[in-house]
Amino acid sequence: MSNYSNYFIISLDNPLISFKNISVRSKWSQLSSRVAFSRPALPRTLSDDEAAAVNVLFADSGLPPIDGLKEYSFAERLSVDGTVYHSAAYKRAGKSCSKIVQFFSQETEPGHLFGEVQAFVTTGSIHLALLKQYPILVSAICSVNINPPSDEIVKIYADAKLLGSHHVPIAGPPGPHLCAVFCESIVAKCVKVEVDERNVFVYLTPMTDINCR
Repeated sequence: MSNYSNYFIISLDNPLISFKNISVRSKWSQLSSRVAFSRPALPRTLSDDEAAAVNVLFADSGLPPIDGLKEYSFAERLSVDGTVYHSAAYKRAGKSCSKIVQFFSQETEPGHLFGEVQAFVTTGSIHLALLKQYPILVSAICSVNINPPSDEIVKIYADAKLLGSHHVPIAGPPGPHLCAVFCESIVAKCVKVEVDERNVFVYLTPMTDINCR
């Protein structure tokens, strides 16, 4: 493992934005006790790839297939337990890392996986994120703290203990195929830790340390 002093962190959110409070100027629809979608909703039918991804999740979860001809409500932003995530469709994200997420899966190993959110969709009482998954290089996680950063914004994050100490090696960019996950399965937003290593595309680091659920 190379020295973490050679790493730098990219795609950070604005440090002045609260991580646990949604701006009072934002418009949100509270869909459950944990989940809210940004407004306005964007009604449309699912693409073939989207419907296929949702049906794989539903089949694994014992749910009936989705109606591919029906219109569903799409959103550009999601709030889970007060933490806001962005989809690739959200144009005001800037250099935010909020579309890179860590999520929990009981179907695969390792349990915690990583992806880049393409869209959020609700089918009524079920709320989903459609994402492209990052290929994890190895299942082992490096529990090594990043050296004290020189960048002022990164230092604010580190001092606030918003950066986790788990750095997961990623083999390449997100895969081309969509997968669907329940919004409640998303547990953290992540930053990219870029490295000069032959076999590692990037490391992904959760914004906070999290316990397996």
